[in-house]
Amino acid sequence: VQGKLEEAVDNLVKAIKFTEEDEKGQRTGFALDARTRLAELCQEIGRKRGRQTPKGLEYYRKAVEQRIEINLYYDALLRRDRENKELRAKYYETLYDIYYVQYDSRDQDYMKNALRNVRIVLAMPNVPNKKAFKSLLADLESLEWIRERGIDPYPARCRRTHTTREAIDV
Repeated sequence: VQGKLEEAVDNLVKAIKFTEEDEKGQRTGFALDARTRLAELCQEIGRKRGRQTPKGLEYYRKAVEQRIEINLYYDALLRRDRENKELRAKYYETLYDIYYVQYDSRDQDYMKNALRNVRIVLAMPNVPNKKAFKSLLADLESLEWIRERGIDPYPARCRRTHTTREAIDV
């Protein structure tokens, strides 16, 4: 299955190169759909390869790169039409996607970056769907709090100290 997913990623990358821009140099809707699917596939492969393995993180980086490209597209459109609420919503939705992929990677540097940027977004006025950003912020802050106390929230290995039955009986 992993080989098929990686093959799909390669095919999407090729498709994006050929359909990235129309004759006027504008990004096409198909390229955005392909980039979205590519980001989703890369994130899925990253999970399957292991979030904290070098190969898994490589795919998470690819997923973030695609999400950033999509966000830049909406940013450019929003600069032309600042009053468009639909574009503003899409712009912030893609920002959220970037930070969520960084959070999902469980990479400490990515998570610190996401934490800083989510705080910046929440300080901005008129951010649609602040609830999603606040929820992500709470998750990131709790992981930061755990790490500050010297605890690895995602240890590579762990040893069981008791069974579920023993925990219930206590």
